Amino acid sequence: MLKRPPSPHSPHRLALAMLSGLLVAALIALRPAPVTGHLVHRSDGWLTRQLAPPAEAHEPLEHHYQVKPGDTLGGIFGDLGVDRAALRGVLAADTELLALDVLHPGQQLRFTFDSDHRTLAQLTLILHPGHRIHYHRATASVFEFEEEVQPTYWRQQTYAGVIQGTFYQTARHAGLRDRDIIEAQRIFDERINFRRDLRAGDTFALVLGSEFTESDEPTGRRRIEGVRLLARGTAHNAFLHDDGNYYDSHGESLNRAFLRYPTVARYRISSPFNLRRKHPVTGRIAPHHGVDFATPIGTPILSTGDGVVTRVGNHPFAGKYVEIEHHGAFKTRYLHLDRILVARGQQVSRGDRIALSGNTGRSTGPHLHFELHVNNRPVDPMTADIPMAQRLADSELDAFRQRAAQLAARLDRSDLRLAQQQMRSAPPGT
Repeated sequence: MLKRPPSPHSPHRLALAMLSGLLVAALIALRPAPVTGHLVHRSDGWLTRQLAPPAEAHEPLEHHYQVKPGDTLGGIFGDLGVDRAALRGVLAADTELLALDVLHPGQQLRFTFDSDHRTLAQLTLILHPGHRIHYHRATASVFEFEEEVQPTYWRQQTYAGVIQGTFYQTARHAGLRDRDIIEAQRIFDERINFRRDLRAGDTFALVLGSEFTESDEPTGRRRIEGVRLLARGTAHNAFLHDDGNYYDSHGESLNRAFLRYPTVARYRISSPFNLRRKHPVTGRIAPHHGVDFATPIGTPILSTGDGVVTRVGNHPFAGKYVEIEHHGAFKTRYLHLDRILVARGQQVSRGDRIALSGNTGRSTGPHLHFELHVNNRPVDPMTADIPMAQRLADSELDAFRQRAAQLAARLDRSDLRLAQQQMRSAPPGT
């Protein structure tokens, strides 16, 4: 009688299968890790394996870019292959600064990408050695900004000249730049007619401040700290005060005071100046560098001081906007406009109509966003110490007179040198 083979499900078969499985697992565990590399011939004839270096994890990638004439942020992002969502996130973060809306040749941009070398983690705008702005990714779709500002100081240099031809020609010959000359003329524009009141032989002296970081790197910023014009025997002095305005030797303002409000009527403040404000659209903490007035669309907007229109733009989030530089350290911005009535480079006076309010850009409703900057830093325009009177208060006069006396001493030395030069160049017997 034939015996049937054992069933595959018999206890003996099952025990044997389990034992085989454990043996295979043990052999796999004991097997050495695969060695990467390649075989090379040694000088003694033997073969040896040249080990490959271990694979390194990708590190964040940085790319530096210097802005060229005609560059736009969108064009730069496109050339680097950065997606449009990142561009939109960066522009949204820049709404309170508008630092990226107009790029200037020579500015530096630093792109930092994640370990995949494709996702933008941070963009840094280097305005000058003492001022950087970092736009870093906070979430998948939201960027936030952080400013890095280093302490700076000002160096003084004196320029002087004897009027020959026009004031502009004389000042250029003395070494001043066009922007400095225009600012000097603006300081005195309510007291002196530079074409009619100046004549050959009159003199000017000017103390110019240049800003440097603590490591002695120039930031590129310059300001007139004191200026004197000797016109037809009469001396006209102007000295820069801490409030950013210019005053004569007696503390009388050389320029008209500022308006506190950019409208004729008083409108409700819908969102005040607040550096810890929660953004009404994104819900995240984001500084609000200005004051929002609940103005109906079409409300006339006024320049709050004399100045020059330096920027006119249409930002995807700030909407249509105007920026004006005023005398001294002041600058104002007007955002979310419906219509702009001025052009870049145009001179405006206090109270001039510059735009109509609107609801452009990213906005929760019709309003005007109004900003005031002093020394390039935003301040609350409703409470800031701005020139509202034509004369310094008695409490400020002592500090002003001390500074004015120091500047006047520098101007006096320049006047003496110019007088000596005129005497040496005068014909004999005169």
